[in-house]
This record gives sequence, structure tokens and C-alpha cells, in this order.
Amino acid sequence: MDFWSLGVMLFEMLHGKYPFLKGSVKTNDEIFKQILQNNLKMSKSLSPFAQDFLTKILNKDPSERLGANGIEEILNHPFLETIKWKDLAIKNVKSPYIPKVKSEDCTKYIAGTWLEEPLDDHYEDNSVFTIDEKREAYVRDFSFYAEGSFISKMEDNLSDTTLSRNHSNTTE
Repeated sequence: MDFWSLGVMLFEMLHGKYPFLKGSVKTNDEIFKQILQNNLKMSKSLSPFAQDFLTKILNKDPSERLGANGIEEILNHPFLETIKWKDLAIKNVKSPYIPKVKSEDCTKYIAGTWLEEPLDDHYEDNSVFTIDEKREAYVRDFSFYAEGSFISKMEDNLSDTTLSRNHSNTTE
């Protein structure tokens, strides 16, 4: 399993731009060329642990990349040490941010442009289903992770040491 895309996504979240890229690029070939030629530039405002994590997970050599020797390399990195992986896997983690909504239909935190988009219609016969039935059917089997995904397999891939280290401080 390769975690390059996780590194790219985290870099974007922390820097607001893509790693390795300078200026505007228009083609995939230009992107690949810049990734190969450019060095990773890190914001000095990031913690040393964050910089180390990004540097290692975005190593251009896949065999040297963080996670190349197993997921425990990532899970045990000091940048992620406060995450209680077992609690996360069993959905026993309180969200650090809970929006204040007045009703189930509150759209206060959704950008207006998203609200103006037409609702995708996955049904051929529009007259058969009410909008509430469509919404319910659309999200019926939704979970924050898919079966067989990274999180659902996490407990299988973690050693007892990792789980007990992270589970000792359970979320209240």
C-alpha cells in the first residue's frame, strides 16, 4: 500500500497548494516533470513533526517512503501520536468541531453555490419518489468509511502494542 496521495492531500491542507509545483502547470506531463525535478518546500510555520511526516510520506522513492514497511510507520509517527486509533476505528471519538444547527435541514454551513446545484437524480421515474425518499435512498448505506477501506481494516493491520498505546486514553 502506498500513501503518496495522503501526503499530497495533507500538504495541500497545511500549505494551501500542491507539493513540488511551481507556477502554473497545464498537463500531467508538466506535473510529473516538476515532481521529479523540484524539491519539497515546507512552511517554517509547521511543527517539526509535521515537516518530518510530510518529508517522509512524500519521499520520491516509494521504497523509502513512510509506510513502505507497513502502516504502523504512519500510525506511530509523532505527528499523529495524539490520535487514538482504536477509538477511531470503533467510532468512539468525539468530533473536535460540532456545528450548531437549529434543525435537520439547516444549511448555514454550506456554501450557497452548493445549494444552487441541482440534486442528482439517480432514479428514472421522478414521479414515484418524494424528495425525502430520494435523499434517504441516496445515503442509506453511507458511512464515513467504506467496507474494506483503510479504516475498516485498521484493527487487522495494527499490532496489539499500537492499539494498547493509543487506547489507554479513551475519549470521554
